[in-house]
Amino acid sequence: MRILLTIIFLFSKILSQSIDEKFYAGNNFYNNSKYLEAIEIYEQILLKGWGSSNLYYNLGNAYFRQNQIGQSIWAYHKALKMNPR
Repeated sequence: MRILLTIIFLFSKILSQSIDEKFYAGNNFYNNSKYLEAIEIYEQILLKGWGSSNLYYNLGNAYFRQNQIGQSIWAYHKALKMNPR
């Protein structure tokens, strides 16, 4: 049982690191004005079932920079629901 818990813990740690790396890669694309690439990375993270207010906020910013106003409002609204402050 202990070995199983250790394997699950390590797998979750590895998976979360890859999500963090993708998030930082998306942020780097955004900072370099590559908004479509940033949107793609952020959406990949969402497809894996991960989400946070920071992720939705950054996604909203990237959509806004691409003049996709409806999508940006949706993302900002999701971020606001997760973190009202």
